[in-house]
Amino acid sequence: MRKIVLFVILVLALSVCSVAADDAPKAEVFGGYSLLRANINGADYNTNGWDGAVTGNLNRYFGVTADISGQYRTVTNTGLSTTLHEHTFLFGPTASYRVKKLKPFAHVLFGVSHGVFSGTSFSTQTQNVFAMEFGGGVDIKVAKHVALRPVELDWRRSSFASSTQNNLRYLAGIVLNLGGK
Repeated sequence: MRKIVLFVILVLALSVCSVAADDAPKAEVFGGYSLLRANINGADYNTNGWDGAVTGNLNRYFGVTADISGQYRTVTNTGLSTTLHEHTFLFGPTASYRVKKLKPFAHVLFGVSHGVFSGTSFSTQTQNVFAMEFGGGVDIKVAKHVALRPVELDWRRSSFASSTQNNLRYLAGIVLNLGGK
């Protein structure tokens, strides 16, 4: 948690050193790849997935984000297989600082995570749990309405099977900027 907070502070501090600022679009739509370092049955595994997010900008610095993602993994050990499907629905504030071609941002998102766990040694289990995510990243403008998001790092906390998971998530993808303010 401490590393993520320091990363967000560093990104925001570096952005203050820049001079020119752009106007914010009314909405930003993100779509991309998601890699989550997840704890499954007491062991850490990488899960692959997708992420989609929409941010409605209230002004140049603040917006409200809705984020939906899916993560998937099948683990096989000694002939036993466990499959994880996790879909997360999060919502919360986003702060950003816009400079010519860069937009560093940080967000705090809260919501629900829906997990489906199945395996060869147990029946399918489904859980809906509270989830929260803290993190941020940077968007690089490549055209008037298009930006690349090469990195977003988030710390996700949830509590499946009565144990708390503290997972790290990496995202990368494309951002479409819609409308202008």
